[in-house]
Amino acid sequence: MERPIANRTLSEKKLSRSFWYLCAFFVFTLLFMLFQGGKLAVMLFIFSLVFCVYVYLGRYSGIRKTSGTRTFHNMHGQIQLEAGQSLESELIMFIPGFWPVPYVRVKESLVRRNGEGVVQEGTFVPDWARRGVVKFSSPPLRRGVYSFDRTELKTVDVFGIFEHKGEVELPYSLIVFPKTTELGYWTHFQQLMKGIEHHTVSTLAHRETTQINGVREYMYGDRLSRIHWNATAKTGTWKSKEFERESLPITVVVLDRWQKSYTSTEEFELAVSVTASLLKYGAHQQLPFGLLSAGGNGKYYPSKVKSDHYQQMSQHLVEVESDGWQSMEQTLGHYAKEWKRGTLFVFVSPRKNQELLTEMKHLEAQGMYACHILIDAKSVPTKAISSEEWVNQLRRSGLLAYAISNLEALPNALGGAKLHG
Repeated sequence: MERPIANRTLSEKKLSRSFWYLCAFFVFTLLFMLFQGGKLAVMLFIFSLVFCVYVYLGRYSGIRKTSGTRTFHNMHGQIQLEAGQSLESELIMFIPGFWPVPYVRVKESLVRRNGEGVVQEGTFVPDWARRGVVKFSSPPLRRGVYSFDRTELKTVDVFGIFEHKGEVELPYSLIVFPKTTELGYWTHFQQLMKGIEHHTVSTLAHRETTQINGVREYMYGDRLSRIHWNATAKTGTWKSKEFERESLPITVVVLDRWQKSYTSTEEFELAVSVTASLLKYGAHQQLPFGLLSAGGNGKYYPSKVKSDHYQQMSQHLVEVESDGWQSMEQTLGHYAKEWKRGTLFVFVSPRKNQELLTEMKHLEAQGMYACHILIDAKSVPTKAISSEEWVNQLRRSGLLAYAISNLEALPNALGGAKLHG
């Protein structure tokens, strides 16, 4: 906060100097006319008088009462971006009054909830209607909740002596969700549901009943027979019937937020993106996916098949941080009574230690299933077991395991990886 105050003080000193220089110039021409006389002195005084009046009236240029609107390119309704995308916006400003304004400098800030910000600057020259347009394109944004701060406006007179300022409040908030990727097919998850490798799972796991459970948003690929025509006609948007399903397998995605697990921000962002992609897969396949977020503000979302449930988990992932301190045993122990036999736990974590292996085997001993998606930061040197050795060790134990070094590798790993090495 000290820097803005210092800048404001320097600006006030600069304005004060300009004011006194202008006063000195006016007094000099006045004295020159009074003591020297003559046409030259009178003309010089008239010129200085007109000049001073013009510069003074610049404060009534209307910059302080400027109004405006903000629009976003190719976006409608609520703004929802994914991490790594840029926000393209356009400001349309209107300056009331009639006093000439040579140009206007515009500065606005897009502030993240944790205090980080993106400052954007631009200029425009008002047209004959005293309107101007400024277009901004932000750098790639991190996931989080952002809001626009006050928009600052500055202009000067044609001589550049005095600077006049104004502000426009155009409040708006937007959400930048974690980056995700489309998962077309998860080989061993589908085998798990069909009972190919785990015969305790019913072959009816993915079959729907004829009982309508409600109405949901239309998803690409829905059959024509699934469309709920009455709801579509009432809302004006495509709606589909949602049927109850028989004995759906329960899946819980465990996002490891233990602060000592991660060596870089990029590593944790990859873990969040993998988690978000798995939840998106569950929502698209209409499977009961839940989320266990083990961190400072840890949260557990039971496995459900509801679109609003998926939205709640996605909202939670927007602002999670690697701020956890509890062990994996303590984290799972808090919710042990919530889980049933046949539940699949998907651990998204960079851990390669005995604690995680012990917990995964403990779940298997209780009639549940465990899978580890290893966040593999190859750029970070380590003396611990290599990722390949860790994955092979888990697979030899009959556990699902995948090593992911980037988000783009996730679909191929889940679609074609082998269970046993």
